[in-house]
Parts: sequence; C-alpha cells; structure tokens
Amino acid sequence: MKSFYKILCLLLFFLSSCGHKNSDSVLIIEPYKINDRWYFDDPKTKLYREPFAGNIGLMFEDAASGIPDATNGFRLYFSSKEFPGYTMKLKWTRSKNKGNFYYSKKLDIEGWLCPALLKYYKTPPEYLYGKAEPKNKL
Repeated sequence: MKSFYKILCLLLFFLSSCGHKNSDSVLIIEPYKINDRWYFDDPKTKLYREPFAGNIGLMFEDAASGIPDATNGFRLYFSSKEFPGYTMKLKWTRSKNKGNFYYSKKLDIEGWLCPALLKYYKTPPEYLYGKAEPKNKL
C-alpha cells in the first residue's frame, strides 16, 4: 500500500509540474509563514512571496494542524476536482477586488484568494479541494 501512495504522490507532482491551466490537474504549492502571514513561491508561475490574506491562513493552519513545524513550510496539494485523500473542501461564493471568496463549511469561515488564482485556472473553480502534507513526505 505504501508504494501505491508513493506512485500517487509522484503522479501528483508530475501533474503539478506541467504548468498548464488544466482544471483536472492536482497542483502543488508549499505555503510558509513569516510574521503571522502565509506566503508561497512558485517559479513556474513567476510568483514569489505571494501572500495569502485573512482567513485563508486559518484554513491552512487547520489543514496542516498535524504537521510538525508547518509554519516553515508544508506541501499543499490542490485541485478543482476531488482527488484521493483530500481533506479540505472550499466552495466559491463571490468575486471581489479582482479576487475570489471561498467558504469552508468545516470551519464556517470565508477566505479571499487573490487574482494569482487565475495563474492556475482560466476561471475561478466552483470548488477547491486540498490536502496538506509535510514537505519531506514522498
């Protein structure tokens, strides 16, 4: 069973490294925290120290709650489609200030994602699914 998960992780990594705006892909970023704010870097999309605003950080903290030292970075798999093992589900609620709000039913909070979302999707997906894992897990 462990080898199945290793193959799945490698496949997810391969799909995320393609750099296409494909709504069926599972993508990967590695959020990290500096001074109470979450950021990520993604050379494929030319995003560096891209900040996350407000409640999105609370959603990350919940998703990564079982990961030791997650503030120094963790791997976040995300997709507009359900994928095996997802633990986070966000529903699009509205657009505002060129970004998009997503609602977490589990946490009963809404968070805003900046226009950088459109570097990954042609249009804001109705749902975003996610899974957090330690950076060193493969």
